[in-house]
Amino acid sequence: MEKRRSELTPETRAVLVDSLVKLAEKKQLRPETLFRAVAYIDRYLSLDHRIRTTTRRRLRLLAASSMLIASKYEEVDQLDVADLADIAGTKSRQELLNMEVEILKKLKFEMGAPTTHTFLSELCEVVAQEEPVKSQLHFMASYVAELSLWDCRLGSEFSPSLVAASVMFLSRFIIKPDAHPWNDSLQSHSGYKPPQLKECVLIMRDDLHSGRKRKRDDDSDYVRSNSNV
Repeated sequence: MEKRRSELTPETRAVLVDSLVKLAEKKQLRPETLFRAVAYIDRYLSLDHRIRTTTRRRLRLLAASSMLIASKYEEVDQLDVADLADIAGTKSRQELLNMEVEILKKLKFEMGAPTTHTFLSELCEVVAQEEPVKSQLHFMASYVAELSLWDCRLGSEFSPSLVAASVMFLSRFIIKPDAHPWNDSLQSHSGYKPPQLKECVLIMRDDLHSGRKRKRDDDSDYVRSNSNV
């Protein structure tokens, strides 16, 4: 019997990311682990276009194995295959490890590249040096950064450093709409001027307004279903 195939649409990718976010929350993983896993997925997809039309099981294996690698890189207590069974659609350790090896080879074992979270943490430190530490800004920046994971455009069309700068720009604007959200220090440390951030910021703003990022409950069955694909 021919296996059902799935076109990797933005919606499909968003559901895969959503499953990783839920796992990260359940296991209380470091934010960097989640961002690194999603970065691995996007990098792999950019290098292997064949997987864009493939079985759903293979897409789920890609997501689960990416999270497994990220946990090995970032966490003291690494995830186990059992933790990833629901996402992967299999309890087979060998299937998961085979995909892990494939990802490592495809990415040439370059697993430590800075993520959006890496750059955002640096920008938060810049702000903290000049202004009193404000939990509201940190919370908003973390929220906007996590939402950015769902949008495939932000993962494939913009660099992590630009996404991080855009997150900081938009977060500061939301908190203080009457003040200019950018300053010389942020521009110097990020390397970006406001016009360079415009396109990315507008995408994030639209995502926040439309609520496209939080369609969790409606689509969560996608990851748990199709165990026979």
